[in-house]
Amino acid sequence: MTQNRLSRCGVLARAWLLAWLLAACEPEATPLPAFAPVETSEVAAITATPAPVRYALSPEAAAFASAVRAANPDAEIVILDEPPQAGAILAHYDIVAGLGAASGWQQSPVMPTISLALATRRPPLDSPAVAEAVRASLDATALAQASGIAGLEPVSVENANLSAVRQSLANAGWPDGFDLTLGYTVTPGLDAVAAALRGIGLNVTLVELAPETVAPALKDGRIDSALFAWTNTAGYDAIAAHSDFVIDLYAVPIRYLAVEELQVSFTEDGWPAAAQSG
Repeated sequence: MTQNRLSRCGVLARAWLLAWLLAACEPEATPLPAFAPVETSEVAAITATPAPVRYALSPEAAAFASAVRAANPDAEIVILDEPPQAGAILAHYDIVAGLGAASGWQQSPVMPTISLALATRRPPLDSPAVAEAVRASLDATALAQASGIAGLEPVSVENANLSAVRQSLANAGWPDGFDLTLGYTVTPGLDAVAAALRGIGLNVTLVELAPETVAPALKDGRIDSALFAWTNTAGYDAIAAHSDFVIDLYAVPIRYLAVEELQVSFTEDGWPAAAQSG
């Protein structure tokens, strides 16, 4: 009996020792690495779309709206009901442009010149006396004043002697005047020029033309004369190639006001083109 008890005790002791040895051999659990949240101060850059330029045209320049839109395709363009005054107008618009000169305004460095071309290769304008009579009927200073646009600059200051003009036409065989087809582009002072020609007995018919069609119309005889605006030699020469008698009348200032942060450049025709800085 005693021997069996001792034998059982030995077995238990060995089992306990084995268990203890196995436990001692097990690797300690490796703790998971701690990950702290990463904070960043970087904010994704957001590119803001610049607000469109607010562009206003004085009413006398309304006919040039398409040219202004072409030069400022992203601008919001408004035609004002009345000519604006310098100062408070820039509280409502970024840039304002118009025809003529005015105190407190800036002026475009490009001034269009208004000229009248005569088709002198066909009667009756092929007569030097008739062509000269038409030229002499056009008092550039009076035309500039009659246009209603301040600051137009006459090219010549010769006063028209209408009695002498009518006598010249009579001597040339046209005592009652003659028919004259006057082609025109968008030209300040058109009505005043047409009225002056009618004043010497000419029966004037107005024909509106796109700028690129004036020279061909003179060449093929669709018009007898053309009132046109030009700002460079190429624009002038294209018309003069089909007319031996071009009468320069007056130059037209283009005025503008702009807020300081605008970048302003100018088209070939003299109109301001505006862009937001930056």
